Amino acid sequence: MKNFKTLIKTLLLLCTLALILTTAVACDFIQNLMGQAGGFDTETTIDPSETCTHETTEWVVDVNATCSAEGSKHKECVSCKKNLETATIAKTAHTEEVVNGKAATCTEDGLTAGKKCSICQAVILEQQKIDALNHSEGDWIIDKNAEVGVDGSKHKECTRCHIPLKTEVIPALEETHVCAGVEWVVVTPATCKEKGVTSFICSCGKSLKTAELGLVGHTEETVLGTAATCTEEGRTDGKKCSVCQISTVSQIIIPPTGHFFEAGTCKNCGMSEPYGLWISDGLGNPVSNVFVKIMKGDEQVKMYPYMGEFLSMELETGTYQIVLDLSQLNESYSFDESLCVLTPEKRSTSIRLIQNPIEKTFLYVGYPIDLDYSAYFVKEGATNVTLTPNDYTFFIFAPEHAAIYTITYEGNANLAISYHGSSFFTQGRDMSPDTSCISKYENGLAISIYASEIGGDYVFAIKSTSETSCVLKIKNAGDPGTRIEDEPWKPYLEDSAMVEKQLNTTVEGTYTAVDLTDLSLKAVYNEADGFYHLGTADGPIIFIDLTDSTYVASIQTICALQRMGEYLYDLNGNLVEKRSYNELFRQYGLFIETEEGDSPVNDPVRVPLTKKLVEAVQSFGTKNGWWDFDDDLNIFKLAFSTTPYNQEYAWLLYCGYYA
Repeated sequence: MKNFKTLIKTLLLLCTLALILTTAVACDFIQNLMGQAGGFDTETTIDPSETCTHETTEWVVDVNATCSAEGSKHKECVSCKKNLETATIAKTAHTEEVVNGKAATCTEDGLTAGKKCSICQAVILEQQKIDALNHSEGDWIIDKNAEVGVDGSKHKECTRCHIPLKTEVIPALEETHVCAGVEWVVVTPATCKEKGVTSFICSCGKSLKTAELGLVGHTEETVLGTAATCTEEGRTDGKKCSVCQISTVSQIIIPPTGHFFEAGTCKNCGMSEPYGLWISDGLGNPVSNVFVKIMKGDEQVKMYPYMGEFLSMELETGTYQIVLDLSQLNESYSFDESLCVLTPEKRSTSIRLIQNPIEKTFLYVGYPIDLDYSAYFVKEGATNVTLTPNDYTFFIFAPEHAAIYTITYEGNANLAISYHGSSFFTQGRDMSPDTSCISKYENGLAISIYASEIGGDYVFAIKSTSETSCVLKIKNAGDPGTRIEDEPWKPYLEDSAMVEKQLNTTVEGTYTAVDLTDLSLKAVYNEADGFYHLGTADGPIIFIDLTDSTYVASIQTICALQRMGEYLYDLNGNLVEKRSYNELFRQYGLFIETEEGDSPVNDPVRVPLTKKLVEAVQSFGTKNGWWDFDDDLNIFKLAFSTTPYNQEYAWLLYCGYYA
């Protein structure tokens, strides 16, 4: 190998010398030729290397050697820099790096450790494959023991990696127990509040099956009342359930009787009569924030603040006039001024403050009267009411608290109080007090208002044949108790995409009212667009108007006065949901004038009719009996009288438009 390299070097040197000689001869030839032609003068040039004695340097490295390639070096003349000798530089050794191996597992092969050069990545020691170990099957593991009539299960898994390898069913056990003397035993008694549990138990004590016991009725116990005294109120007897504590018969407050002085002494309690004053409202309840001025002639003797208790006054014997300052009270009151006198013979007096009625409002009273009336707004308390002889005098009561309210009057015994519905659907005929929360009470009515009903109003009337006035008394007579119906309402909402689709579905041109006397009328639901159409699925879209209605108050009006909703029951008659529709209508841009400050809408709000809107309209109409068989309630029978109408689509009451 060494001789071969020397031979190569010799050949390369000879080739170089031949090239130099050839070049020199060629140059001399060209110069002689040019000189003979008279082209230019030439001078002889001498190559310095030809005359240099060449002093050799040390080796100069041209290319460094690596572990993957040789390098090169040369020696040159110190003076002329002529390359005098070249040589190769041997490769360097590899830099070893360990390549980690991998242990074999049940599901995968492994590798031994290896080596490689960290510089050139050449493999120095190859890695060898280690075959997978294969799973090591363990013993059976019980997952679920078998029971009588019920299979169990078991499995095997690898002892190393714990992967399940086999599963098997453990056959169900057969019943070997022979029951005797079985009977139903009540485990948990049912109450009016919670259902109970009963078990079919063997004489050995084993329970074979269980069943549910339904709710039972309330266990009533008497709540003893107390008698009223001259200065303290009493209560009538009531009843409550001893289990759930719900009141089944509410106690009614009996106001204080007041003192009955005779010859200077109270006949009831024996109290000596001072100069004194009792001020109450029209129901006999004490009032506060009244200033009492005691006058003797034109001179003010004393002034007292009246704070709801009997006012005892130290006055010299004489005659005095009482002047009441009512400016601190929120309501307007009137009273009998003839009672505002104290004398030596009548040393105390009792003055009742009767509310003056609030301004009247327009009220449309429907069938069988169909006339326009005005109605008083009245509140809890006693109110002076001016009556219209031989006709109805209507008033509207909007309860502010959950309570049992009694509605009676002071006056001629021939007067009669009747209930006529609400301000947005007032009937001329007296509505039966047995079909709602209204009941008879003394010379008037009683109404039970629960928490969920606050916000609505109730229309009552007094019919008189001769009297021109009376005192109407509305009194809080106790707690109505609680009901499941008073649970919170759950809003029933439309899908947001459908709402956007509805709001973007408008029709240019004139909207035409749907004629309910058209017996061929049909409302057909179109699955493709989700809207109801008139006549066929491809007919005109039916629009619901939320701000106007042909027959009764609009949805906007009703929602402002009360909640549109319904109760949903399961197959066992249990209330499962209180569904509210007010929020559904608000989704379509209907702003209802409420205490929250929403503004009413004046322009018509019409949106295409969907299934959810139909549910809302139908449920509310059904709840109020608007298409009931009862002629007194069915608004279509009342509106159309003898004219035939399309009963199947009577729910289109609100949906009177298409385009």
